[in-house]
Amino acid sequence: MLGVLVRKDIRRWWADRQSVIVTLALPLLLTAVLGVSFGGFGDDGPQMEAIPLALVGDPPQLIRDSLDNALDQSGFFRPVWCDSLTADSLVRKGEVRAALVFPDMSPAILFSGEKVVFELWKDPVSAFQADIVQQILERMLLEVRAGEAVYVAVWPEDWYPAQGEHHPFDMFFKDTSLLEVWRQVRDGTSEAEAAWKQMSTIFDHQVVLSDAFATPAVDLVTYERSAGEVGEMESPQSSRNMFDWILPGMGIFFMMFAAANAGGDLHRERASGTLRRLLVAPLRDSDLLLGKWSFAAANGLLQMMVLFGAGKLLFKMNLGPDPFALALVALATAGMLASFYLPLALLTRDEKQLGQVSTGVTLFLALIGGNFIQPEAMPAVLQTIGRFTPNYWANTAFTSVIAYNRGVGSVGMHLLILMSITVVFLGLSVLIYKRRGGKVGLL
Repeated sequence: MLGVLVRKDIRRWWADRQSVIVTLALPLLLTAVLGVSFGGFGDDGPQMEAIPLALVGDPPQLIRDSLDNALDQSGFFRPVWCDSLTADSLVRKGEVRAALVFPDMSPAILFSGEKVVFELWKDPVSAFQADIVQQILERMLLEVRAGEAVYVAVWPEDWYPAQGEHHPFDMFFKDTSLLEVWRQVRDGTSEAEAAWKQMSTIFDHQVVLSDAFATPAVDLVTYERSAGEVGEMESPQSSRNMFDWILPGMGIFFMMFAAANAGGDLHRERASGTLRRLLVAPLRDSDLLLGKWSFAAANGLLQMMVLFGAGKLLFKMNLGPDPFALALVALATAGMLASFYLPLALLTRDEKQLGQVSTGVTLFLALIGGNFIQPEAMPAVLQTIGRFTPNYWANTAFTSVIAYNRGVGSVGMHLLILMSITVVFLGLSVLIYKRRGGKVGLL
């Protein structure tokens, strides 16, 4: 009899095209749009779009080539060299996220020890990507400042001659004409010899500093530890495909709405009179509740299969090293969510009230349970609170299998907790069903 009830619900659901679209097509469409927004379709999955960056100035060719190579290899930036007026226009129009303006980098400035100031023009509309550029540059400057501080502390005479003496570079570059500088080098003037000696000294000291900092005296090595991985020095490589981090949480979020909608079948069947006919049939008290739970679980499982299948085909999503692990987590999650919303369906008086209550509950749980933001990226207080939400354990289980590429051993505790939640809420549903008078109370 239980199988008959489930098949009846599936046929009725499939006949309602609007419900099918909401359950399957809409989540797939929204997820596809999200994936395209993070880089589109590609062999390596969706990656973060390169940040357009304008570069202004005329640094030495060696510095320019090194910077171009570094930006190109990082894959995070799309640089374009231009003049200041063009860069200003590009930033104001939002065509680049920021513009880095180089100062005068003549040899006289570089070797004189004078302060060198870069400028960064940011697009306030694209604050997120512009801030990324600023933070990277500030991190680089911190390293440079640290090196300068050490250099000046150890060899102050390189930059600050004794009182009454002239700095060798001041005399060498006193004439800004490049031809005159070359003549001094060709003729071997005393100014050229002093400047070369000073430059050699600076290079020697730079090499000493580089060697000193090549091997850090104090370092930090980070390892991840989780259940089932005792004895391993390193956790499996985490995924760089952003879709592996986004889709599990969004999939569970859609499943929560699907489970609430499936629980609303009780109200829809009451309104249409179908429930009255079912209750006069030779059903056990548990058959009706188990039938609704089984249908909701199957509905959610189907939705997750479609989303993961699309993620694999379109965005090269990782499905974990062991398909058995992903299947177990999907089954446990579908069953847990189906049981979680069943008591709400029994406690509410109609479908409208269930929709209002379930929407509020779903959004609240999604915010603190890790559907939109990875739990480890949330404040410590919210991480603690999130552990008391059922979707938290589903989110972390899927992330462990898909994003961290781990097997069944890493999600054993998660599976146990998800199944325990399922049993608790199914038991609560039976208790509510009996307290309301059984079959009569449903009418």
